[in-house]
Amino acid sequence: MKKPTAPGDPTLTFREWLASLDDEHLSRLLLLRPDTVLPLPPGIGPLAARLQLRASVSRALHSLNTTDLLVLEAVAAIGGEFTPVSAPEVVGIISERTQLHGIDGPLPIEVEASIAKLKQYGLLFGEDRFLVVQEAMSALPHSWQLLPDAEPAPDDLADKLAQLSARSTKILQTLALSGGTGVTKDAALDADPTRPIPQLIAQGLLHRVDESTVQLPQTVRNALTGSRSLPLRCPPAESTTSIEVADQAGISAGLEVCRLTRLLIQELGQRPVSTLKGGAVGVRMISRLTKALETTEEDIARLMCLSIAAGLIARGVPEPLPDDDDGGDYYAPTPQADAWLGSSLEDQLRTLLHGWRTSPWAPWLLGTTKDKTKVHLLSREMRDERIPQWRGQLIDALGSLPPGASTAETLTYFRFRHPLTGTALTETTFAELEAEAAWIGAISEGILTSSIRFDTINVPDAVEQLIVQADMTMLAPGPLTPRSQKFVDRVADLESSGLASVYRVTEASIRRALDSGLSGQDIMSRLGELSVMELPQSIGYLVDDVARKHGSLRGGPAMSYLRCDDPSLIVQAVAAIGDAVALRAIAPTVAVAQAPLIQVIKALRAAGFQPIAEDAYGLSLDLAPEPSRVPQPDTRPEATAIDEGRIEAAVAAIRRGDTARDAVASGTRAPASETLSILQAAARAGKTVTLGFVDKHGIAVHRVVRPVTVAGGLIDAIDTTTGDVHRFQVHRITEVIVQ
Repeated sequence: MKKPTAPGDPTLTFREWLASLDDEHLSRLLLLRPDTVLPLPPGIGPLAARLQLRASVSRALHSLNTTDLLVLEAVAAIGGEFTPVSAPEVVGIISERTQLHGIDGPLPIEVEASIAKLKQYGLLFGEDRFLVVQEAMSALPHSWQLLPDAEPAPDDLADKLAQLSARSTKILQTLALSGGTGVTKDAALDADPTRPIPQLIAQGLLHRVDESTVQLPQTVRNALTGSRSLPLRCPPAESTTSIEVADQAGISAGLEVCRLTRLLIQELGQRPVSTLKGGAVGVRMISRLTKALETTEEDIARLMCLSIAAGLIARGVPEPLPDDDDGGDYYAPTPQADAWLGSSLEDQLRTLLHGWRTSPWAPWLLGTTKDKTKVHLLSREMRDERIPQWRGQLIDALGSLPPGASTAETLTYFRFRHPLTGTALTETTFAELEAEAAWIGAISEGILTSSIRFDTINVPDAVEQLIVQADMTMLAPGPLTPRSQKFVDRVADLESSGLASVYRVTEASIRRALDSGLSGQDIMSRLGELSVMELPQSIGYLVDDVARKHGSLRGGPAMSYLRCDDPSLIVQAVAAIGDAVALRAIAPTVAVAQAPLIQVIKALRAAGFQPIAEDAYGLSLDLAPEPSRVPQPDTRPEATAIDEGRIEAAVAAIRRGDTARDAVASGTRAPASETLSILQAAARAGKTVTLGFVDKHGIAVHRVVRPVTVAGGLIDAIDTTTGDVHRFQVHRITEVIVQ
């Protein structure tokens, strides 16, 4: 359906202008202002009211760039809130003001494009001449100003400000912090010229509005507050590198975050992190994780926040409980973490990128002071629900550039694209947002990568080959398969990360692999399978040497026992942990303990020994406990995007509501006693009527229909607007209106 467009009448009200729009333009408006669609407005009038609500107008303003807001302000400055204005008038005032101050302003074609955009958003209405919608200017921040002043900036501004008296400086600073406009009796033309206000006016540091009002010029306010003027035109883009190079760097960074996340899940699965009061993580726990993952506190904060946002880690009571359970909550992996660990690298990175975009956490606040309170990891002071919006706007700003292009100053470009957010964000916060985006691979050298721009994550094919070298290093030419990665993490330490990673084999790393249940023969056999060339002798010597020393003490369930070919080691072990686990020697080479084997092994390792566990056949056992898990937390469902199909349905429903109201206003109500007979007659004659009825929610509704059948207390009728067939119950019908 398409409603005819009314002639361009500058006296149209906002509701009348909405009603004059055809379905295509109205659908476009609702797509840009989806907050006004749900719940469905019953007609144009309620829709017009919603579009003029300050909260809805404010959300629309946050979608505009600096040029759009400049145009809106210019329309208001020439009286567009009361009297219709034209595009040439808007172009004229912007050109005049920007040239007066030597500012690079938008071109006339850009101003006209912004006018059309503001109409699409429902912030301007009218055709050739137009008005500003109610609440548009009121929804802007206090003292907001983009349009340059009507008077030129004073010469030698910095010198004049420096030479002011303390009283005059205080007056200007007070005005700068209170909106820029003040009321004073000294603004009159005949005021005492020795008073501060007339002197400031004479120097051009204040503007006289009328006999009792003064205004602080924009240039003076910026000089006093140290504010930077927003760019009134879009800054130019720069081609610094190819999108392929940026994507490669982004994938490399993202895979490193995936690797650290796997290590974090493994560590928290074995040793969940206890929480402070309120769910924060203390300094001692952060230090433990930093040491375990061999990374920085900054990375630990980012990883914890990211993993929680992605649903891989949660706070709760883990199962099984840690040995040193203190009765409080812990951060531990969720069941979703197991599914994530088993997924491909591409899916792992996609999950983390989605978690980053939706995360409300600000990990960069760790250790800072906020509201006189030190910010702990995952404390409520670290959470801000605006952060996902900021990240989305950063992505939107960089995504508006051509692929592979960047800008000289990302913050300047961001402030042009999202001026209302850009002026509220500090440079420090923006820099942290940008650094975090680079850390996870969303941007690289100021370029938005394809992982975010196109949701295209091209992870190189996983490999199972290693280049093992005589200097104890192993080169992985690409991402390793999960099975190979798990083995390499056990036998070597990461030395250089990236798409091609370098690992170093050390005595400590071999001992770690032996502790996990691998034998020296297992290590050499698996390395031989992965190596693309013959294993260097130095690797074999190191593994044999560590394996020979490792496991001199061997324990088994007896309640548990220890055995060793060296009697002196048995004596040393009994002396070291005998009291703790009731260990006693029963032979020169055998001792038994009245404690589980895992407890004996832990006590021996804590005392500096290097035992391993064995089963009844003398084979090595891995006594690592099952990783702890906490229940998957309930997640808030994501807001469903309103697609074009739903918008079209909403427009049809709004039109239908208006059609029904028009019919009610112009038709004749049939007496209640004649309801059935009127409907039966309409069905026989194929006539259209307007039914008033109460729906199943108890809401009174009118609908224009053509009755088809009337029988058994039910009425089947065709909706003349949509063509759908509806069934009505007679007892719910309140009135019948005949045209």
